[in-house]
Amino acid sequence: MKNILGIYDDENEYCERLSNLLGSNEAFPYEVSPYSSIELLTNDMRSGKLSCALVAERALERYSSSCDGPAIVLDEGYNKSGTLRRIWKYQSGDTIRKDILNILIDNDDNFYVKNAGRKKTSSLTVFFSPSHQRENSSLSVLYSNLLTSGNNKKVLHLSFTSYSGFDELISQTKDITELLYFMENTDEDKLVSTLGLKLQSIAYTNGQVDYIAPAYSYQDIINSDKESVTRLITYISDCRLYDHIVIDATEVIEGLEDLLYMADKIYCFLYDTGYDFNVKSRLCQILKDNDKDILTEKIKFITIPESNSYYGSLCELCSKESSLWPPITKIIKEE
Repeated sequence: MKNILGIYDDENEYCERLSNLLGSNEAFPYEVSPYSSIELLTNDMRSGKLSCALVAERALERYSSSCDGPAIVLDEGYNKSGTLRRIWKYQSGDTIRKDILNILIDNDDNFYVKNAGRKKTSSLTVFFSPSHQRENSSLSVLYSNLLTSGNNKKVLHLSFTSYSGFDELISQTKDITELLYFMENTDEDKLVSTLGLKLQSIAYTNGQVDYIAPAYSYQDIINSDKESVTRLITYISDCRLYDHIVIDATEVIEGLEDLLYMADKIYCFLYDTGYDFNVKSRLCQILKDNDKDILTEKIKFITIPESNSYYGSLCELCSKESSLWPPITKIIKEE
């Protein structure tokens, strides 16, 4: 049976726009069907064609009088009574989408959503450098954006660092610690079906890239146990939502070696001034002598110009004027 979300609002144009926005997101767990009348929606709900309804508050009484199927209310500020979950209508469509996902997470028994049909297999790329974390973060962000150039690939960028200017870059308040906390405090059975929803509910989306912002403090990363990061990556891969997962890594991650083992590719940058000769030796220490095969087979070094540039927005960072553009476009072409 298909998971179909029926939407009704007296404002037909709004209903169509919201339906198109939700339906255009390929990871949204429902097919979306707009309705021109509340009677048609209630008939389809009673017959079992719909899994859930999203109903404008002004039409709620007409819906409730003839149907008791699962519903979410588009709150217009009229009447707060009743037990149905509510979403504020007058906000961006993307925020409405995330609010729906959070309701699904909290009420998975009533709003059943299947993950079947997702067929993406994720490649895992890690950007890691023992020093210069800001530059490492910038490289991983630009790489994530350019991976989607000229194709419909979906990319997830995960930042396992502390605050590195992301608040300004992506205007996002929720970060990687919320995802780790959710994983560590959710029953295994429920986690399998809801992690993908949680991921989408906190991600900042720009084009084909979903960003999960870094933790505000290093302490939030250090407090995670050794297996948390690799478990999270495994669960995300199992969601089959992304073609590529790109990780901005730091040395404070518990289980860094295990993460590097998992990676298909590892990128580490060097400045073109030649002063970073100690980077390779530090990597050897981290990976230990008996892991030199990983160093030679997986790690590729990127030479970048030394610069004091500060990128005040995602657009600036990902523009062709960025000093990081040439080295990143080069490695993507080589892939």
